[in-house]
Amino acid sequence: METMYLRVVTNATDMETNTTKSGPKISEYDASSESPYTVQLQSKYVQPNSEHSAVEIDGVLHGIYPIGKGKTILSDNAIYSKLFRGNTEVLMGLSEPAAKMFYYISEFIGANKDEVCILQEDYLQFAGYKAKSRLTYYRGVEGLLKANIIARKTGSQSCYWINPNVLYNGDRTKLKNTVVQPPKDKPFNGF
Repeated sequence: METMYLRVVTNATDMETNTTKSGPKISEYDASSESPYTVQLQSKYVQPNSEHSAVEIDGVLHGIYPIGKGKTILSDNAIYSKLFRGNTEVLMGLSEPAAKMFYYISEFIGANKDEVCILQEDYLQFAGYKAKSRLTYYRGVEGLLKANIIARKTGSQSCYWINPNVLYNGDRTKLKNTVVQPPKDKPFNGF
């Protein structure tokens, strides 16, 4: 495991000098003893068929749980993408067009999909580039190809395979090319 080193601010004078060119000093931002961020969850009433029931909420199966007859459960319906650890060095090395294309993909990746179509004009608008910046689009694609974040898809000039070991939205076990590795300490007998 790689060790990460961070510079620790040792005193208030260090915080007073850490400023951006146009912004306030870091010490001028509000500080909180608890996280100031809230999560918006929805509560759903489920009527199970038996004592142990598979709970499905908005098309997502949440497993088999023992639930009482008629119970309210919490559901997180926010759209999300998973960014997997171990890719930080690659992502930090992306050029600006490639990084913006990565953000574009993470914003629009479909659920349980390992492919994405990147339309040139949509990407350029999303990334804040001029409509005639075709070279920027191609630099973004090239950067993600070199970093092995995307791969070309046969028969298409705008659709790519997404490396699900870097970014994914959903359950990777549903991918057709998933490899299951047996536990090292126990024999593997399928499922």
